[in-house]
Amino acid sequence: PMAGANKAKPLHDRPMGGKCENRRLDWVDLGHRFSTDVFSMHFPFAQPDQGFWLSLVYAVLGGVSAAMDVAQADIDGCVYIDLGGLARPALIIFDDVPGGAGHTKRLVEPGALEQVLKAALWRVNDCECGSDTSCYACLRSYRNQWCHDRLVRGPVADYLKRLLGVN
Repeated sequence: PMAGANKAKPLHDRPMGGKCENRRLDWVDLGHRFSTDVFSMHFPFAQPDQGFWLSLVYAVLGGVSAAMDVAQADIDGCVYIDLGGLARPALIIFDDVPGGAGHTKRLVEPGALEQVLKAALWRVNDCECGSDTSCYACLRSYRNQWCHDRLVRGPVADYLKRLLGVN
């Protein structure tokens, strides 16, 4: 038996209202800390569309994978909006390996970020799917299927061309 198992637990609220009379169950937290390397990217020319930022993060992740020869399973990313600041989204790229594998640390090496952005542009600019959609060759993956309907490659290609000064 667990220590304290014979102690009476306090009543607690049910999600749908009322008090739960069960005094035998314990709360368990299933979360954990995941320490890894993180790289934050802030971009000029803010775009208001959430789908744009999701598309950009997956284009950049594809660019990291291609330019730095990193397995896509070893990196991941998300969009972060700091409402306390300028409310302009940032892309957060992180090693998806506990303790970090050093992939994101390589992004600060001279010329690395430019190579990544060029590889991202190549993915979204030269794909054969329509510019108002996306596919598994440019932006989609099993991991991001939750937002496939919002991933559009055309605006990201235009944005990266502008950012990189490419025609």
